[in-house]
Amino acid sequence: MEKTLFCELNNKVSVLFESEPAVVHVDFSSVILVGDLHGNIEALDLILEKGEELNCKKYIFLGDYVDRGDHSVELLSYLFKLKINHPDCFILLRGNHETAGTNAFYGLYDDLDKDDELFSLVNRTFEKMPIAAVLNENVFCVHGGIGEPVTLDLIEKEDYHPYLWNDPQAENGLKESPHRSCAQVFGPDICEEFLKLNRLDMIIRAHSELEDGYKWWFDGQLLSLFSTPEYCGSDNRGAFVFIEHDGCKTLDEALNTFVFGRSEDGSYSLLKVISHNSEIFEFYDSETGCTISIIFRFLQVNNILVTSYDHGGESPLCEGAVIADEYTFTEANAVEKVIIECRSIKTLDDLYPLLAKHSLEWKRLLDVDEEDLLCKKDFKELNKKVSSLFERESAVIHIERSSAMIVGDLHGNLEALVFILEAWKENNRPTLIFLGDFVDGGDCSIEILQCLFQLKIERPGGVFLLKGTHETAETNRLSGLYDELNEDDELFALVNSTFKKMPIAAVLNERFFCVHGGIGHPVTLDLIKKEDHHPYLWNDPQEDRGLKESPQRWGAELFGPDICEEFLRLNGLEMIIRARSESEEGYKWSFNEKLLSLFSTPGYCGSDNKGAFALIEDGKWKPVNDALKISVFGNPIVENKVRHKSLDFDTFQITNVENPYSLIDVVGHDSEKFEFYNYDSTISIHFYREMNEILVKWEYNGYDNPCLEGAEIVNRYTFTEPNIIDRLIAECESIETSDDMYALLKKHNHVAEQILVDV
Repeated sequence: MEKTLFCELNNKVSVLFESEPAVVHVDFSSVILVGDLHGNIEALDLILEKGEELNCKKYIFLGDYVDRGDHSVELLSYLFKLKINHPDCFILLRGNHETAGTNAFYGLYDDLDKDDELFSLVNRTFEKMPIAAVLNENVFCVHGGIGEPVTLDLIEKEDYHPYLWNDPQAENGLKESPHRSCAQVFGPDICEEFLKLNRLDMIIRAHSELEDGYKWWFDGQLLSLFSTPEYCGSDNRGAFVFIEHDGCKTLDEALNTFVFGRSEDGSYSLLKVISHNSEIFEFYDSETGCTISIIFRFLQVNNILVTSYDHGGESPLCEGAVIADEYTFTEANAVEKVIIECRSIKTLDDLYPLLAKHSLEWKRLLDVDEEDLLCKKDFKELNKKVSSLFERESAVIHIERSSAMIVGDLHGNLEALVFILEAWKENNRPTLIFLGDFVDGGDCSIEILQCLFQLKIERPGGVFLLKGTHETAETNRLSGLYDELNEDDELFALVNSTFKKMPIAAVLNERFFCVHGGIGHPVTLDLIKKEDHHPYLWNDPQEDRGLKESPQRWGAELFGPDICEEFLRLNGLEMIIRARSESEEGYKWSFNEKLLSLFSTPGYCGSDNKGAFALIEDGKWKPVNDALKISVFGNPIVENKVRHKSLDFDTFQITNVENPYSLIDVVGHDSEKFEFYNYDSTISIHFYREMNEILVKWEYNGYDNPCLEGAEIVNRYTFTEPNIIDRLIAECESIETSDDMYALLKKHNHVAEQILVDV
């Protein structure tokens, strides 16, 4: 992060902290509490993602954001930005590592490149942080603990020491800590007196590494949280708390502890939920050597988490491997029904039919090659369910995700959607943002809606559907949807009523503005309303400055680079990603790469254009040119293409489809690629200007040895000479064989760093 920007963040958030008292009183109907993070931004990503799924917008962080992790500065910057943008939703408390005496030695000073100016600035910011928070007048939230019991009004920011450093102990009393110098340990009597004095029910604190990420003390009066799995190389799990208060629940009923850790695919995932609102069945399967646990969750998620724990068996290398399958239910209170039936489960053969019986297991929704029958009644029910979700979403949705896939116009092209969803699965199912124009222009508008609506219902916090121009009645009546609905006026009115409730735009990680069309006169995001959708659906970019009437589209306007720049500046954003415009390659950059247009329908209306979608990885902290990649696809195999039959409303049948598309190219924001073929392999060369390096990828086609089909070897060549990449790209035009390629690399690179040996 640029030093100037980091200083600006500190100055802004410092003003907010200064305005908050030592003890912040907050009333949240639902809130997530997070323990120590210690620079673990991957843990923060998972917590924010689960918050989205739980529709929870309020967070209390209990301190220790920095030191001992790899991303202290990035994590701190991101939390500061969230606090600035949503000051009432994010409460950041001070931890003992938010003191200069600690973070000078445990990582932060080094992470700041030993910049004394920045180090002093950030610690001045820490000094203004609140010490504790009181949640709903019954939960005291703090990093460390308490000292001598006092009333809350006597706690001052300068008296932070016991609240940042102290720990609980099993014995009564208050005494010097045997583990931490200058700290104390307090017993159950001290805790009880403090709670009684301030009319509170519970303390939730952090500060202590824990094997399972959480620990209860003092007969449920104190809960410790630690939210950093694998802390300093250990094998501990992380945990956070979700409290959902509806006014009727007791605290025991409202509080749920989420435990997470490293899963088999290498990412963090949820391992279990411990709460009054969940129940666990567990049994051992001797045939597979695994322990199967089924976690029933009654919360808003209304689902089952089935985990398989491998004890190693014949392969000790598999010891501890965890596989998790998630089954979400649309039927209200389905979980209670399944629990009753689950009591008779003896084997896996009993378990999976039971789940299939009750659950529209969401992965099945992507298997478009199987018959999925929906009658007219069911399609109406689908609209009603998704309509209620859209109605709860604001005109501009704010999404916090490290990874997201962004999709442009689909226009009834179901094969394109199938291809994109396959890529989505291969990329570990990042958040999906669709930029509108789902219908018209293709043969499968209804099937597209059916699939996307069901996905939205099953994954409301992971799939976002924005409104496009063809999601308006005046357009889709004339362009195809009305005819596909067999001119059924009732269904046509229902679908367009659903479209009216759709959000207009999405802001990803407070950096990317995602919209179907464009922008009009620059305004702040809070002024955008669903009823004012016209410019955000219809407008297009132009090279000229200013805002003027579009010569191509009646009732629309064109906006120039100055309008784009002013809109981004006004809202503290970095880029606009929009759809709407067919382009030959499926994507197009405008305004010095401040605006990206995507079109995801290859062969649109008989043309030979390609389609494209964008994947943003680590989009919260990576520079845009590192985070964003564009996948281009197309190549329809017309002779093998199986089209859908026309539908009637009695069956709503989706027939088998052979996917006619293949990936053509993956384009980085700051990269370029060459590809050519040898007898038995494909050679691709990826040029990365910013990193000043080349990635050479060799993929075996398997002609002589089919067993090696798809085998890959990758070599990375890093260059010391600045700005050499553009010269190499120019010379690469003459490459015909791998011998030419390696001679070219050798000519320019004498200290090539090869990640894997040459073929």
